[in-house]
Amino acid sequence: LVSFELEITFTPAPAGLANNRGGDFTYTSVLQDGQIYKLAVTADGIYRLDYDFVVNQLGLDPAGVDPRRFQLYGNGGAMLPELASATRIDDLEENHILVAGEDDGSFDPGDYLLFYGQGPGQWIYNGDAQVFDFQPNVYDTRSYYFLKIGSENGLRIPDQASINTAYTTTTFNDFHRLEDDRVNLLNEYELGQGSGMMWFGDYFKNQRSYTYPGAFSFPNLVKNSPVVVKAQFAARADKSTTRFNVVVDGQTLNSDAFEGLNLGNPNGSFASLRQLNGTATATDDDLSVTVDYPSVPGATSEGWLDYVQINARRELRMTGEQLIFRDIETLAQPSATFQLADAGNDITVWDITDPLHPKRQDGSLNGSTFNFGVVTDQLKTFIAFRQNGSALQAEAIGPAPNQNLHGIDEVDMVILYHEDFEAEAQRLADHRSQHNDMEVALVRIDRLFNEFSSGGQDATAIRDFCKMLYERSDRFRFLLLFGDGSYDHRNLDGQNNNFVTTYQTSNSVNPILSFPSDDYFGLLDDDEGILNTNDDLDIAIGRLPVRTVEQAADVVDKIINYDSNPSTLGDWRNRVVFVGDDEDQGIHTRDADNIADDVNEKYSFLNVDKIYVDAFNQVSTPGGERVPTATEALNTNLFKGVLAVTYLGHGGAKGWAQERILQIPDINGWTNFDQLPIFITATCSFAGYDDPGFTTAGELVLLNKRGGAIGLYTTVRAVYASTNETLTRAAADTLFAKVDGHGQELGEALRVAKNKANGGSNSRKFTLLGDPSLQLALPHLEIATTRINGIEVGSGQLDTLRALQKVTVEGEVRGQDGQLMTGFNGTLSPTIFDKRVTYKTLGQDNTPVRNYTLQKNTLFKGRASVQGGKFQFTFVVPKDINFNYGYGKISYYAEEGNEIDGGGAFEGVIIGGTDANALADDQGPKVDVFMNSIDFVFGGLTSDNPTLLVKLEDDNGINVVGNSIGHDLTAVLDEQTQGTILLNDFYEAELDDYTRGEARYPLSELADGRHTVKVRAFDVANNSAEGYTEFVVASSAEVALDHVLNYPNPFINSTCFQFEHNLDGQDVDVLIRIYTVSGRLVKTIEERIFSEGSRLSLDNCIQWDGKDDYGDPLAKGVYLYQVKVRSANAGALSLEGESGFEKLVILR
Repeated sequence: LVSFELEITFTPAPAGLANNRGGDFTYTSVLQDGQIYKLAVTADGIYRLDYDFVVNQLGLDPAGVDPRRFQLYGNGGAMLPELASATRIDDLEENHILVAGEDDGSFDPGDYLLFYGQGPGQWIYNGDAQVFDFQPNVYDTRSYYFLKIGSENGLRIPDQASINTAYTTTTFNDFHRLEDDRVNLLNEYELGQGSGMMWFGDYFKNQRSYTYPGAFSFPNLVKNSPVVVKAQFAARADKSTTRFNVVVDGQTLNSDAFEGLNLGNPNGSFASLRQLNGTATATDDDLSVTVDYPSVPGATSEGWLDYVQINARRELRMTGEQLIFRDIETLAQPSATFQLADAGNDITVWDITDPLHPKRQDGSLNGSTFNFGVVTDQLKTFIAFRQNGSALQAEAIGPAPNQNLHGIDEVDMVILYHEDFEAEAQRLADHRSQHNDMEVALVRIDRLFNEFSSGGQDATAIRDFCKMLYERSDRFRFLLLFGDGSYDHRNLDGQNNNFVTTYQTSNSVNPILSFPSDDYFGLLDDDEGILNTNDDLDIAIGRLPVRTVEQAADVVDKIINYDSNPSTLGDWRNRVVFVGDDEDQGIHTRDADNIADDVNEKYSFLNVDKIYVDAFNQVSTPGGERVPTATEALNTNLFKGVLAVTYLGHGGAKGWAQERILQIPDINGWTNFDQLPIFITATCSFAGYDDPGFTTAGELVLLNKRGGAIGLYTTVRAVYASTNETLTRAAADTLFAKVDGHGQELGEALRVAKNKANGGSNSRKFTLLGDPSLQLALPHLEIATTRINGIEVGSGQLDTLRALQKVTVEGEVRGQDGQLMTGFNGTLSPTIFDKRVTYKTLGQDNTPVRNYTLQKNTLFKGRASVQGGKFQFTFVVPKDINFNYGYGKISYYAEEGNEIDGGGAFEGVIIGGTDANALADDQGPKVDVFMNSIDFVFGGLTSDNPTLLVKLEDDNGINVVGNSIGHDLTAVLDEQTQGTILLNDFYEAELDDYTRGEARYPLSELADGRHTVKVRAFDVANNSAEGYTEFVVASSAEVALDHVLNYPNPFINSTCFQFEHNLDGQDVDVLIRIYTVSGRLVKTIEERIFSEGSRLSLDNCIQWDGKDDYGDPLAKGVYLYQVKVRSANAGALSLEGESGFEKLVILR
């Protein structure tokens, strides 16, 4: 979206039961000791745990059980209050229970336990309307209790005496609700995805009327009394003339008319909501209820039922095995006597006004009527049941381990994980402890729910746990949610990908206003917690949206590799790329360019590249306009490696931009495992991780095991361009700033950016997919230029760098204090850039033409040794510089093979003109062309995604400036000159030698068969030369082997097996079987190799010492062998190929 103004009011969930203030947390959970068994209930009522249940379902040995030690803990089934300062139960409350037969200290057949259990959700009395409203629990379909056998006697139900009163009641209030959650409306929307807390039931389109027999049965209904009807519906209609009707016993009640929607507006509400409130006269115990959504001529409409709820008055007569009753009319009296008719002499009544602490109500039986009097200073609720009659049956979940999350105190980070991912969460926690010296708490999410939401799923339990740690110590900074989430908390769709709970907004019908937000878990001050748009985040939060153990292992591998593997070092850590869409009159390009220029100015050590869609030619295809060269530019940047990729523009769950410059196949094809960027994507719905039925493109960027990204600042739903720019600018400004010489933690940078940007609800849709405690791989140390051609920098006497001049640059690696790092010995990667160049976008699709600048023309790129913190390197300035005088840039990166590296830039070098003393040069460079590695031979095999490797040599160096037409380093594949490949940016000179170097370029999706490639190169004096090779693609759909041989052959002591294959860039399992000429197997060789190229040569071949499987030397003579290879990366789909039989000869 481009712009939008919106005022949002978030309504918190009701507070429910509570007895402790938000900050008053115990340090000792009741679950830390004793034998614990978890139970589940689904409805309000009396539950019985009898001998059979305890022994056979819970698995308790009755011989070792003292029933006096039975304790029951649980907090009921209501959702937790969202406001952080609201009172709530901390840990678990012990309930009053009845244990029959406990006096002898033995649990025997016939003994049992009774307790009052509350199902999920709660009925709340609305005093103004004098009705009861139901607050459903959107997180769970069950409520949970814990039976504990501890060292103390448990609480038992006390007696409550009956009193004499002046007022008597013989009727009570009852209520029923019809709600069948089956449909998430936004999941029905083809332009959106499922979202929000609300779900709906019956669908009104082809069928416009539903009747619900038996849904509203009120035995002993007070005849001709009013019943209060409340209902809610959703409708999608293009005219404001449609409405729902509820017909109760023949009486029609109407909702207000629904607003007419623009059904073609992808950013408008998918549906609108209407409530119905009315009164009907009840004529029968079983109310006849029908819901209609009549069609209206000229209107397109469809509708859904949310719920129908009816409050009624019943005569106070015992019905069934259990009866819950209350009477709001007693609130007008100081006390009241309840007369329960048809009770019988086996009736028991409990006062469940406090449902966790029921009391047995005394009373008197007059005939079959049970009478009791109570004080009615509050609305009293009771349950009548027959103690020896049928009771509800709890479900045995099973033993629960002892735990005490309340005892956690001083921690830096919490990893909240699903049990499936425990091993990988532990591996990551160990890494953070060892690598970052962090105190990490590993918390399994079901155990968090046990202590903080009475065993039931509730997003607020996560927030409350974080609030506890936040209030106890300033040290707590990071929360990592280790597991995917789902908008379908209760698994209503049956896809069950809800590993770590999400928080969803209450709005469930508008694709803009309905979204998940992990920010909810980090709003921890007392006046926060209902996702107000202007509250500051207090901790940094990230999520790893993994669904399988394999995905979890892959992501942890990436994180550990990013942090600690020396192979990740490189000057890619100095590069960032900004991508801008061309839509909406170019505002995305404008915003991206402004932010890019700000980053370039503030962080000069970064080298900025820009990919603006309108700067590349569009191509018309049957699927619409495409910009393949923009896609190529993005993929090329990923191949070379970049620190960060920032995108502003349109997008969705499958990629970026209307022209589809980034799609899922591109993402899955990235292999930049050692050069993982952070992605900042200010685009719509790129990573809606809470869709259980689809893995979004944004998630795949992180989940790609061979590359992709180390993390994403990304969006879960549609967002607005105006606030996107603000948040993206703040994120870039924060992210690239060093703290104590190190890159910032990803989560902390985003937290600060969000608080700084104050982007309203828009910022709540930005999330971090990744480890929030991971530090961005910014170079640690500083690098300074000290001399150019012997002249000291800062002397005011620096010489201008001129075309064909030989230049020597000296410099130092320094610490953050500016002092020389004398212990630094490693390798420097310098890049010399010509002056900035102004480019223009193309103005396609009526997009305004925009000027933008880039400093990307490279005069020299090489490597130099660093000794004692000092370095020097030499190069010859190419003839093709821009001869106008102006400031160039020297960019530096240095590393010494461990985690210590450095970066810097010098922008005080003037470039222009020609050296009057330039040496004559009329010899072109030497050009050698290979595929994948220098072991390649002409006509050899490759996969369909090989890497072009060009080795170059010239006395004065290679020209890769790109300033002059026709002087570029280029490659032509299969003589297709219109698709000439530009290799300038891929060339790098060798260590301490500017005369030699190489370029590597990734080719992709090549057709099977023979291919040719011709490379043309120019030296710095513009002398040219060409190189040529041919290769054969055998796509990895079928393994190909060729040029199988062993060398030497014949041999005396050892030989080496060599062959070509098309599994380059993979782990390959190799099996070699050696036979006598009569066919007897004498030796089996098995090895796993990583094949960078497509050929095993003498440098990496498989050696054999001429001995058999028992270690004995084979006799001299002729033997046969066969080679079999298999891809080790494809798992169950591993691909295999085998050679024919070859001969070898042993000489002794």
